[in-house]
Order: sequence, then structure tokens, then C-alpha cells
Amino acid sequence: IIIIAVISLFFWIFASILKIIPSTGLITSMWTGNDSVKFVKSYGYLYFEPQYAQFLFFKGVRNSAIFAEGPMASYNFSLALLSVIYMINDDKNKKDIKIFILVIAIISTLSATGIIMLGILCLKYLNTKKYDDIYKVIFRMLVNIVFCIVIIHMAYVTLSQKMQVNSGQLRSSDILSAYNVWIDNIFFGTGIGDHTAIYNYLPYFRIKYKFFGLSTGLMVLLAEGGIYGSMPYIYVFFRNIVESIRKMNINLFVVTALVYYLWFMTYTPFRYINLLVLIILGTIKVSTSKE
Repeated sequence: IIIIAVISLFFWIFASILKIIPSTGLITSMWTGNDSVKFVKSYGYLYFEPQYAQFLFFKGVRNSAIFAEGPMASYNFSLALLSVIYMINDDKNKKDIKIFILVIAIISTLSATGIIMLGILCLKYLNTKKYDDIYKVIFRMLVNIVFCIVIIHMAYVTLSQKMQVNSGQLRSSDILSAYNVWIDNIFFGTGIGDHTAIYNYLPYFRIKYKFFGLSTGLMVLLAEGGIYGSMPYIYVFFRNIVESIRKMNINLFVVTALVYYLWFMTYTPFRYINLLVLIILGTIKVSTSKE
């Protein structure tokens, strides 16, 4: 995934932003939410431009790498970043380079989900690093205050922007619709892969314009699988939370919380990568290092 991130950043900067590298052709994509077909620019089948987005003051092509959309690229880059920071033992210099590449890659996707995750990781780092000098402690407190204000402002502006366009409205209606279906079928759900019940709760404009693409993973899993089908996810979550508290392992707590946050905000409930991540999350030992 590091290689994919490097290649995507190269094309995002020199093709999408600076327009130095020309497109090599077009491909068709049906990843539109309503089964319509759109043409997507391709750069040697190494990089694609399926989406435009706005984040704060930047408006333009979002880095989707080889994925169907920016949020999917952000999801994979985010999982890779958490793995590099907390699960993979590597040389410090190599680790720092990988972290830098993945952070820039996540930002370039213009995905609020990924960028908010980066903010949480920064806050965690600032508040677990030990300082012996009182002036450094005071400085850290001031940085935390300023950083929190900036993150809250960014989140407010981003959510306001998204609620004015389709992405925010679609996600909020997805969450509410899936929640209502789950409440109606708490224990066994409606059946894995059967979206009919969720569609029945979608607002009229979604039905009218055939916006059937879903954007929340965990809520769809609960709606269609119920507590019974979601039991592996529920078990690993509470097992890791209890274990992190018992052993005072803040890293395990952060990794678990952020992975489930990504699952909640990204529609990937029935993908093999989720099962792999779930197995790793339930078995691997997370470093207790505070660095």
C-alpha cells in the first residue's frame, strides 16, 4: 500500500494538480450510487480521477489512487497508517518515512473521515509523549488548546460543506435508515446482502434519483446481520477495550476505536479485507510504546 500511495501522490501532484502529465485514456465506471455510467480519466491504469471534492479552502480532484473513490483510498491508507504506527516493528527512519507518505496520501484524498482520524492521532501523540521540562509541559498544553480549536473548526466547516452537498445528506440518511432497520430486526437482521429493508427507509429524493449507494459499514452490518451476524465484531471490540483498560494499553484502545470508526464511516462491511483486519485486531499484540 506504500507503493500505491507513492504512485498516487506522484500522479495527483503532477497530473491532477499541475496538469503536467496528460491522461492516457478513459475508462467507464458504475460506482455512482445510482448505477449510471460515467467516464473516468486513466493514467496508464496506475491512477484514476473519478471524483472532485472540496475540503476547507481547496477544491479539485481528490486522490483516489487505483480505487473507485477517494473515501476508499483514504480507508486503505488509514488502515496502513495504523498498522505502521502500532503493529509493525520497523527501523525508526523507515517508519517515519512511511508515516509521512501515508499522512500526505490521506490528506490528498480530501476525505473528512481520514483527516479527522489524523487529528485524533496527533492529539494522542501530543498527550502521551513525556516531558520533564515544565516549560515544555506548558507549551504542550497551549498546543493542545490551539490544536483542539483548529480541529473543531475544521470539522465544523467540513461537515457544513458536506451537508450542503450530496455526500453529507446521503451518509446521514444511510445511518438513520440502517438504524431504523436494525431496531426492527435487532437480533437476526434482515439478511446479509439484502438492502431492500434499508431502501424502504430512505428519504424520497434517494428513491426518485436512484441514489442507492450506501456509505456506512457497521450500521448496515447491524441492520442486515443483527446482533447475531455482528457478534465477531462486537466480541473483538469489547475484548480489546477491556484488555486495553486492564493492561493500561492506550495504543490498543486507540487502534481499536479508530478501526471501528473507519468501519462505521466507510461502506466495507462484507469485504475480505475487513475479515482480515478483524482477525488481526483480535489476535495481534499492539505495542505499548508511548512514542
